[in-house]
Amino acid sequence: MDSFRYVALLVTFSWALTACGGGTSQLPDNNSPIATEVTFSGAGTIGIFDPSVTYDPISQRLWMSYSYVKPSVYFNTDKHLGVGIRLAWSGNAGSSWTDAGLVSAFSDREVGPLPSVNIALNLPANSHGTWQSETSSLVYDINAPVSERWKMIWHQYLKANGTSYFVDYGWIAMKIAASPAELINAPTIKLFGGKHIQNAGQETAAPAFSPAAGPAQIALNVDVVNAKIGVNTNELDMCVWAEPGLLSDSSGLHLVLNCQYLNGASVDAYVVMFSCNNPCDMTKANHWVYKGRVLTPGHAGTIGYRNYSAAELSKKADTYYLMVTPVSDVAEAAYDGCRVYQFDNFNNANLLQNNGTFIEVLRYDGITDVHNGACSSHENMTVGILHSQLRRDTPPQLFHMLQTHIGLP
Repeated sequence: MDSFRYVALLVTFSWALTACGGGTSQLPDNNSPIATEVTFSGAGTIGIFDPSVTYDPISQRLWMSYSYVKPSVYFNTDKHLGVGIRLAWSGNAGSSWTDAGLVSAFSDREVGPLPSVNIALNLPANSHGTWQSETSSLVYDINAPVSERWKMIWHQYLKANGTSYFVDYGWIAMKIAASPAELINAPTIKLFGGKHIQNAGQETAAPAFSPAAGPAQIALNVDVVNAKIGVNTNELDMCVWAEPGLLSDSSGLHLVLNCQYLNGASVDAYVVMFSCNNPCDMTKANHWVYKGRVLTPGHAGTIGYRNYSAAELSKKADTYYLMVTPVSDVAEAAYDGCRVYQFDNFNNANLLQNNGTFIEVLRYDGITDVHNGACSSHENMTVGILHSQLRRDTPPQLFHMLQTHIGLP
């Protein structure tokens, strides 16, 4: 049971529940420009985080998907924070933003009885359940048919009775539309599923009340994808998926994902990469090419962390970057800033190294010992990378999004 609880903690924000206790926060001291906060109406009462920014060449606007946080109806009983996804746009290179609507809401329902791969975590009837949507990634795909040029993917999972069940009831979801506004009412598609996912989660009625019906289009632990030469797709067999990061370029779509891998009593978390070359049908397994593990727990260990998470792909001119957040074992400070690595060979998913060590081309540190990271960047955004920061001293708004005024090299 401990292993599954540990897996669940990696991508949820239970550390925020203790944040209302007050206290002071030490501001970052990394010789950086002073960050400024992103504020606009429509945000969650507890705050916003996890931005993903892309550019619309038609309207010449930047568009951002982001997570908003509000109290669930089960907050008082089970400490559930409700997390959903909204859209915003900017007409001035990211200096200010306007909320553009709700894309995927969190949903509170009484669920159960529901099985778990760990029978000790089986859910009884009338369990307090909150279906969450978070860690979105938004792209404009110029290569797609006009009706499919806007794509958003995110992590959707069930939290019940205070415990996150994304091992059993979680997947990477997707919406496709002709415009950002049309993403709001587009149907939700279960795109990727992983090991341990339960068939009971396919029901939109009782007992699961799933926000999306049926199985995932691609079960990455079973369905056959292509692979780069020398890469073994067996690495995908035990993955539980979270934290997607999507990038579009002239060759197709490229995706980084967080693979949580149970290894006995511990958890290994890898950042892995896929590509889907034009013409790309994201719902077809044989359209995807697995490029392999880009970052491993071993890589994180060399800089004193357990693993990497919150991966994001970015491009500036002809240079490709991987932006990630290192993860520690300290619950409230689990996410610890932003690290950016440059690809030496993007097609082969190889990062630039110096004597076997990956080279950090940019680093941004948030408030010391307080959860922060999950950054986003776009070459058309002039306010630097966007950075997510938990603040213990600003209740009721705990989650903040910051313009760092530090850009990619």
